[in-house]
Amino acid sequence: MAHKPFLAWDGYEYRDVQDENGIDLELLRSNLELSLDERVAKHRSLAEWVIQLQNATRTARSARSA
Repeated sequence: MAHKPFLAWDGYEYRDVQDENGIDLELLRSNLELSLDERVAKHRSLAEWVIQLQNATRTARSARSA
């Protein structure tokens, strides 16, 4: 069966937003962006936790040496 493009205006041009299997490429793209944002947030959260742990370790070492 031939692919019939589903065209959408993206602000610059009309482009096909479905692949040959009918998968909504815009929805797929937004889901990928969301999952990327979620991953960035998790990494940021982990980095903040590591910094807090490092600060706590420094504080504990300073307290022991005093």
